[in-house]
Amino acid sequence: MAYQEYSMQAIGCELIIKSSLYRMIIPILRGYQRETCLNKDLGKSLAHYKRLKPAIDFIESCYDQKIYTDTLGALVNMSPFHFTRFFKKVTGITPTLFINRYRVEMAKRLLIQQDLTITQIAERTGFCNVNYFDKVFKEMNGFTPLELRKQFTEG
Repeated sequence: MAYQEYSMQAIGCELIIKSSLYRMIIPILRGYQRETCLNKDLGKSLAHYKRLKPAIDFIESCYDQKIYTDTLGALVNMSPFHFTRFFKKVTGITPTLFINRYRVEMAKRLLIQQDLTITQIAERTGFCNVNYFDKVFKEMNGFTPLELRKQFTEG
């Protein structure tokens, strides 16, 4: 379009050529701006995850024990309230949900790899009550621990 306008040399052709150029440049600039913002956000997110790393490492190594938010907060020098808010802001989920998800993943491994009772697996993965373990497991997976085990032993 810009070339046609230049060839015809009609009144206002310079303006049409400039607007064509702007239409080509603006998406490039917006893409650059998005990329720059993404890099800033990525750096910020990385810093937030690094800040949470001691707490996440603790969860992964002590998931079989009772875990308190004041303990996790202390690991990253935050009050339990601020830790919970910060954790949810960074990960999108609460510390309790993160812990339960990790415990359920560990329980899945034990259900498939070990010949332990469901109660033993619940205890070994930090659930103090087998009924609560069963409930949380089913909410997260859509099936019970026993159903998972049967699926792998009947194959």
